[in-house]
Amino acid sequence: MAKVRDMMTLQLIVNADDYGRSPNVSRGIRQAHRQGIVTSTTCMMNFANVADDLSHALQETPALGLGVHLVLTAERPLLPPAQLPTLTTREGTFPRLNGFLARLDTINPAEAKAEWHAQIEKFRQLTGRNPTHLDSHHHTSYFSAGLFRAMLELAQEYHCAIRQVTAQGDNLEMAGLPPQILQQTRTYAPRLLAEFNPPRTTAFYTSFYDDQATQEELLR
Repeated sequence: MAKVRDMMTLQLIVNADDYGRSPNVSRGIRQAHRQGIVTSTTCMMNFANVADDLSHALQETPALGLGVHLVLTAERPLLPPAQLPTLTTREGTFPRLNGFLARLDTINPAEAKAEWHAQIEKFRQLTGRNPTHLDSHHHTSYFSAGLFRAMLELAQEYHCAIRQVTAQGDNLEMAGLPPQILQQTRTYAPRLLAEFNPPRTTAFYTSFYDDQATQEELLR
């Protein structure tokens, strides 16, 4: 969940990620938009159901913001695994989060950028437009300077926003990052944000989630 300050007006963006993960997840997000407060979602473009789910979104929820949830830790890549040797397992799939963290020091950011580019291009082919913004599954785009730069370059190329890297403003209270990643992110994130200055929210709150997605938490 994020807040954007535009002059004196505070705009609330309530984002639901994982669109396309399953028909039920996507249906729930559309329902939360029509009957609740969800204003945008980010799509997992390497999942089997995403084309049908995006078709439903375009028809049923035209006002729902649609971004791309960049994936490196679930299912199979869109590019051939042979082109992504540092990102994929022997079976040609992406590793789970723990496996991704175990290989983080050997990951080639150029491979991540190429795969993310393919995911964004698939989104554009299915929707006819650029994504509203980019974020990443398990926050992997914030796990190293190389991965963060790759996402920032893609946001620049496609003229879209990114999800704020910090949990609140620019105080570098990192949002959901593993402890072992946190310290190095504090070092490179401000520098890269200053270099690219991507459109982004002024604050990002992770607490409005699951059992904490309540009116009391929203107003806290």
